[in-house]
Amino acid sequence: MEPAVIVGGGPVGLTLSLVLARYGVPTLVLEARKTPTPSDESRAITWMPKGLELLDWLELGENFDRQGVRRVAHEFWANERRLLRMPFDEVRSPHRYTLQLPQHDSEIMLEGAALRTGMVEVRRGHRVVGLSQNGHVASVNVEGPSGAYDLTAPYAVGCDGARSNVRRALGIETRWRDYGTHSAVADFEMECEGLPKEVSRIVLDPRRPYGFFYFAPGRWRFIYRINEGEDRLAMTTEEAATQLLESKLPGVQVHQFLWASAFRLGQGQSDAYRKGRWLLAGDAAHAMGPSAGAGMMVGVLGAWRLGWRLAMSVKGHARSEELLVGYEREQRAASEEVQNANARIFRQMALSNPATAAVRSVALRGLSHLRPVVRRMTEKEALVTQRISIPDGEVLRGASSFASSNGEREGVPSGRGASRGQDSSKDAP
Repeated sequence: MEPAVIVGGGPVGLTLSLVLARYGVPTLVLEARKTPTPSDESRAITWMPKGLELLDWLELGENFDRQGVRRVAHEFWANERRLLRMPFDEVRSPHRYTLQLPQHDSEIMLEGAALRTGMVEVRRGHRVVGLSQNGHVASVNVEGPSGAYDLTAPYAVGCDGARSNVRRALGIETRWRDYGTHSAVADFEMECEGLPKEVSRIVLDPRRPYGFFYFAPGRWRFIYRINEGEDRLAMTTEEAATQLLESKLPGVQVHQFLWASAFRLGQGQSDAYRKGRWLLAGDAAHAMGPSAGAGMMVGVLGAWRLGWRLAMSVKGHARSEELLVGYEREQRAASEEVQNANARIFRQMALSNPATAAVRSVALRGLSHLRPVVRRMTEKEALVTQRISIPDGEVLRGASSFASSNGEREGVPSGRGASRGQDSSKDAP
């Protein structure tokens, strides 16, 4: 069987290769970077409960759990007072926590698992410089360390990020939403009293919102808004980030500054996730503004949605067109739901009016007493309400059974921790 081609060897592309391998489809992953994300650049750090269910389905959950640190709640504070606590221990999932893990570690483990299947080849330092297609194959022009070469594949998927070259080459436009401000993340090795490691915290200070996430042994992420008139590069230097951290967290003992990055608060949604034999996944399809791990999680869940449909299409299933249309419909709905939630967060990060901020604090304190509402909010953040359909092996042989991710029907492939969630079965044969 000719391999499918995946452009991009980050978490989304590697996850997609694993899902396809699960269904017996070989893949070739082309990654421009010669090495994984550097170990001192945390990047995407959060595996939400729904993503942990995917790792269980791939039989990787225990390995990831040994490497990561658990977070059991997220809190909002103002004026040294907690306004709202969102605990994960009440969400309807086998995993009532999030797993914090630097992107470097996720990539290393996903790539290792992919290679162990014997069905995935990863070519690092290979950059896609052109593409085309006809009715039967996708064609790829590649520049590798030893020179240029051409490939063909039954299908190809662009998982090459928000600035996707694949999307540009396909001529697919993207609609962007901008929230009018910049934000920054800075990683430190540090010790501090008064900040529980198992809880993340956002302080809603209208002068400058900021927050803390513990994501690896001894390592913390410090997030903060870059205010109007401030230079984004200057605000992410070691000196500026450390000075700001010490002003917000008196008594902190900083051992090492690791990395910092600034970004515009914005989100993108591609006009299409597919053009013929080419598809888009992850940020190439729906660029998420950085918010609590949503970008990577929506991307890897999209790989789960796409994987079985693409496997059936590679194998020549008669309903291939319908199935691939179903991927876009289901994934677009899921990504837009998360982007709308992100939009509310980003507007709060941009808020600088003290009077409006005071009203917000009162509202959050009131909301904290409505436990069913808080649980629903937490489940949405944890992505356990995301709809995912999972076929079993019989589906790939043309049978009509399938298993949804809440286990309402039998047939989930054998393995540790079959997923539990909500059903979206319209596309399953």
